[in-house]
Amino acid sequence: MKKLLLHSSSAALAALLLCLSFSACASSGFEAAEGKVWLLTAIEGNLPEAAFTREDIPEGNNTRENAWFSLSFDAGKVSGIGAPNRFNGPFATDGSKISQSGPFASTMMLALNAPETLSESTFFKLLQDASSWELGENQLIILSGKDKLIFQ
Repeated sequence: MKKLLLHSSSAALAALLLCLSFSACASSGFEAAEGKVWLLTAIEGNLPEAAFTREDIPEGNNTRENAWFSLSFDAGKVSGIGAPNRFNGPFATDGSKISQSGPFASTMMLALNAPETLSESTFFKLLQDASSWELGENQLIILSGKDKLIFQ
C-alpha cells in the first residue's frame, strides 16, 4: 500500500512539473483581464494615424454596448469591435508578452459613423503587432511597437 501511495505522489509531482513547463498551464496573471469588456480610451505613441483620446469619442459611443473600439478576452480568445466591425481570434500570453496566435475573423460592414482620428485598419494593425501587456487598476495597456493602447 505504501509503495502505491509513493508511486501516486511521484506521478502527481511529475504531472505538475510537466504542466508548469508549458505556458498554457502556467498562470501569467492575465486571467484578471478576462471576462471584462475593455474600451479603448487612448493611444499614446508615434503613429500620426493612431492619434486617439477620450475627446475623440462622441457621446453615445463610449458605452460597452456601443463602443467604437473594444476588446474582451476569454480562454485564449479575443473578441471586440473595431469601428464598426466585430472581430475575434486566438491570442497567447507568456508572462507579460502577448501575441496573436492565429488568424482573426472580422465582419465587413461599412462604417457610417467612425472616428476620424483612428481607422479600423490601423487599430487592427496595432493589435496584430502587440508585444506585451500591463494590467493596472481598471486599466489594460497593450504595447505595440512604440505605441500604447490604453483600455478601461
